[in-house]
Amino acid sequence: MHIIRKVHIEKFLIEGTDDKYMVCEKCGKEIHANSDRCSCGGKAVPDEWGVLQIETTGLHPELGDEILKIVIMDKRGDVILNRLYRPTCKRSWDEAEKINHIKPQDVAGCNLLKGEEIENLSKLYVSRFTKLVTNDSSFVKPFFRLLNVETPPIVGISGLFEDYLMQKNELGLSKGLKSCAQYFHYDNCVFGEKRYKEDKAYQIWYCYRCLRGFSKELLFEDMRKSFTVNGVTYETFMSEEQILEYL
Repeated sequence: MHIIRKVHIEKFLIEGTDDKYMVCEKCGKEIHANSDRCSCGGKAVPDEWGVLQIETTGLHPELGDEILKIVIMDKRGDVILNRLYRPTCKRSWDEAEKINHIKPQDVAGCNLLKGEEIENLSKLYVSRFTKLVTNDSSFVKPFFRLLNVETPPIVGISGLFEDYLMQKNELGLSKGLKSCAQYFHYDNCVFGEKRYKEDKAYQIWYCYRCLRGFSKELLFEDMRKSFTVNGVTYETFMSEEQILEYL
């Protein structure tokens, strides 16, 4: 009797083919790896995407809500910025605190997000990326517009996951980062011991790798294969050569 073993796909996602992706430096559109120019005339450059995750005093920056925390990661999963900020005007945020668990005393001695702090955020961190991925772009963008920080294109996991579910004809499922992480079994990922798994930034990073890999390569439909090696049958999304290397 054959043993059916599900080979983890996280190894593929982490060691994947991000370096093969190219984007237009002018419009941000993805370009085929063998092309050097976009249809708009812009030059093709390697896709240096990153993760942007923020915690705030509330949902409405136009009404005075401010950023309390910014986390930025690169596409390799390394954190390059993890910083708390003291609000300029807000002194309490009871409802938001229930969600982000950031108390006024936690940020009492932190810098204000203004002046030189904003300039450094823009020049040292944001400007290095060709794309930023967050949980919900419609939530994040207004905060950065009010800071007058010029960002590369910002895409949200919520929208990407909704598009993915439409392709899979699974529209009845819940949307959003939490649902996406559950859908792709974030809690069971093999590299979990190396990540702060409760941190939204890591969930965003993981989900984007999953959505990117599965959508681009159509792994569910086109690469579902099984192989028998030494009497053991493996179901996988990878090639036979990759399985043997994995073992």
